[in-house]
Amino acid sequence: MRVWILTLLALVAFPAAAQERVLDDGTTPEAWTAAPSPGVALAISEDAGALRLDVDFGAGGGYAIARRDVALDLPAHYAFRYRLRAERPDGAATVQDLEFKLVDTAGESVWWHNRRAFRYPAAWTALATRDRHVSFAWGPRGGGPPTDVGSLEFVVTAVEGGRVTVWLDDVTLEPLPDVASPATRPVSRTPGATADALDGNPETFWSVAVPFVVDLGARRELGGVTLDWMRPPASYTVELSDDGEMWRSGQTVERPHGGAAFVPMPEAESRYLRVTADADGSLTDLAVLPVEATGSRTATLQEAARRAAPGVWPRSFTGEQMYWTVVGQDVDDNEALVGEDGHVETRRAGPSLEASLFADGRRLGWHEADTTLHTLEAGGLPLPSVEHRWGALRVRTSAFASDTRGATGEDLIGKSGLLVTYDVSNDGPARRDVRLLVALRPFQVNPPPQFLGTAGGAAEVRRLTVSATGFEVDGLPVVALVRPDAAGVATFAQGGAEAWVADGTVPPTSTADDPAGLASGALAYDLTLEAGETQTVVLWTPLHEGADRPPTFSTHAEAATFAESRRAITAAGWAARLDAAAQIHLPPSQADLAGTVRTVLANLLINRDGPRIQPGSRSYDRSWIRDGALTSEALLRFGLPDVAEDFARWYAPFQDSTGFVPCCVGRLGADWTPEHDSHGQLAFLVAEIFRTTGDRAFLAEMWPHVRAAANAIDSLRALPLATARPDTLAPYVGLLPASISHEGYSARPMHSYWDGLFGLLGLKDAAFVAATLGAPEAADLARRRDAYAADLRASYPAAMERRGIDYLPGSVELGDFDPTSVSVALDPVDAGDVLPAGALERTFERYWDFFVRRRDTDVWNDYTPYEWRNVGALVRLGQPERAHEAARWFLSHRRPAAWHAFAEVVGRDVRRPRFLGDIPHGWVGSDFLRAVADLFAYDD
Repeated sequence: MRVWILTLLALVAFPAAAQERVLDDGTTPEAWTAAPSPGVALAISEDAGALRLDVDFGAGGGYAIARRDVALDLPAHYAFRYRLRAERPDGAATVQDLEFKLVDTAGESVWWHNRRAFRYPAAWTALATRDRHVSFAWGPRGGGPPTDVGSLEFVVTAVEGGRVTVWLDDVTLEPLPDVASPATRPVSRTPGATADALDGNPETFWSVAVPFVVDLGARRELGGVTLDWMRPPASYTVELSDDGEMWRSGQTVERPHGGAAFVPMPEAESRYLRVTADADGSLTDLAVLPVEATGSRTATLQEAARRAAPGVWPRSFTGEQMYWTVVGQDVDDNEALVGEDGHVETRRAGPSLEASLFADGRRLGWHEADTTLHTLEAGGLPLPSVEHRWGALRVRTSAFASDTRGATGEDLIGKSGLLVTYDVSNDGPARRDVRLLVALRPFQVNPPPQFLGTAGGAAEVRRLTVSATGFEVDGLPVVALVRPDAAGVATFAQGGAEAWVADGTVPPTSTADDPAGLASGALAYDLTLEAGETQTVVLWTPLHEGADRPPTFSTHAEAATFAESRRAITAAGWAARLDAAAQIHLPPSQADLAGTVRTVLANLLINRDGPRIQPGSRSYDRSWIRDGALTSEALLRFGLPDVAEDFARWYAPFQDSTGFVPCCVGRLGADWTPEHDSHGQLAFLVAEIFRTTGDRAFLAEMWPHVRAAANAIDSLRALPLATARPDTLAPYVGLLPASISHEGYSARPMHSYWDGLFGLLGLKDAAFVAATLGAPEAADLARRRDAYAADLRASYPAAMERRGIDYLPGSVELGDFDPTSVSVALDPVDAGDVLPAGALERTFERYWDFFVRRRDTDVWNDYTPYEWRNVGALVRLGQPERAHEAARWFLSHRRPAAWHAFAEVVGRDVRRPRFLGDIPHGWVGSDFLRAVADLFAYDD
């Protein structure tokens, strides 16, 4: 058989003799230090010449750090190589985060390679962390690459928790040569090959009736290949070889669409590539992808989007910011997302549904729409819709959580599903024949810049099947309530469903097993719409495995009637729940504000899981006591005391025997990171519930937790001062220790007045609770409260003098200007009697000057809408006009405005990608509610 050989200068080769440095051969466990988080056990030993890490997460979460001191000066390019395997006692697959960390010689700045939700191999597997994998994590360096390394760490962080054993061996450091820009075009060929055969010109092509080989010149890293087919074969295989003799399969592609094909082979290393086909095909171009192009599923989709026409991929994969909102039910613990362009994320980290029309010979998607309209049910209920219009044609995409029985509230827990409806309308004067295409595609609505909690970007879809009832996605159904007229699925390398949808068709296969985890599919509905007619297509997918499947129907009208009945029940349930809360009655000109209040309240309930108040459903799918306490205050003011009481009863038992209150509790248990605002916030939460409800039995039930939290505050205040020189101790005396409870202090713990103020609040409310209950500790707690107030009263002027400032600082060390944190001195702490005279007023005069400059000059990058707290502060300082001005500006940054949702971060450039936190963000929403309440009335 003839074999054509091509030579590519694609990527830089590995050196012929790499100068590796062995860092650990597995025989010196004593060189490693175990540093697990509280509640986690880690034992390090030797086992058959390998390092053995026995990790027990107990009943919670946390992390287990194995640390080894080293002395490394890193070159510009390098690879840490190691072998690893793991097992669980029950034999189940091991899924936890795997973190590789580099720590500088000062022990303060950290860089890492975090493999999130990593499936640990059961057999020994070689892994590598190269310089391109490593990113700055935290520390005073603030960024840049690591250079001087004082220690390295392997960290197992809980995803599934439980017990796991990890074996680690052969840890080495290999310097790598500089990386050159890839040259992906052939520069020489064997005789007989036309010089311009693979130049991207459709007038010239290469026949693949016989295999051909690409020589990369040396063994190199690559991310896959792109192939442009003028005439695709029935199937083809891309193979890899280091010597040109022994070949291994990279990927086989059956029934490709043709045109541009993208075959990902993540982290591949090879000298030779070979393309073989089972029949003749005509190839006009071939290019080798750099390894970074497929370094992750998200990177693969971003590379595909870069090469595709506008609108083929969501804007979030093409360098534009996308916004979204949440869909779910009160207390339920799973939610879906709806994107501003009509994409519907079916479940957490799951694939999305995307609708488009094919009419008059062309595809009509979100990108081609003349207008896009966003709405909520009844002006504020959390049932969002997106409507796209293309001339006289329009599609309205709606999604809501329900069940097949029409239950609401707690009856939905574990039973809810997601109903998605597509209302296809013809507003023109004549009949129209259109095809509705609903694609299931491997991306989340949660966009790529979202990195906390549930990382955004691609969704994993490994096995996708289709039938008359819809899709089966890795074992979970997406049910079509009416049989589609056509349906099919495809792997990513086949071209993905998007290749066929662009032609108004569906892929030709019924099963897709995708090694890249990027399978997709499409359902097609052929609709004849009379003038003025609307037809509705309905899909359903479970949010829980226990959800009951809906019935199927023979006509779209029957399916629409079923969906509308469930929608009416869901809307009525939300209206009743929100109507039971405090009502705000405003003139019609303020209907938008009143509607936003209702939506924000609903979203707070959607984000909570059972009694667990949470800031979000993706990035912040955990419970913080700080968020929960202040959100509870907002809910109490708006007539939802049951939510606050449920949260307090659930959170308080996580307090430990010393009275220490964990900052956060996730699905696997408590996070014991020291954040010293938490103790005061628990005491405040309990006292505020009683002040609102007058429930003395509740107060008595929670008193032991309040007393223990007060004792924890005093124990922390009694710790010796070890963070300042003796001549500068005055501002620190009596304060709580340094912590990172303020988000701005994550690089280095600070003595935060945020902590200090909540510590004072905790002692104040502990004394209040004790006095209310007639507890014998009441007098002592009042004395301790007053002593702490005196220490704060002395600390503020000392810190201000030290930094030469006249405003209230955020921390002792920095003297930082942070009025949003200072605002808690007004509410809820009511700390006016401990602040230097005039300092609070000067702080907010300075803030107002900053606010006006930012608003009027439009010279700003981003901000966090926690600044809603400052609206309440301005009201309490007797400046209502300023409060209203600020509120109007903050309201203008809801995106999309009609969905009434606030992100954690707002950017001036609406389309510049950035981390936004969750949308809607619960804590920001609670700050909005508290500010709005202050505009009406507040406790003085």
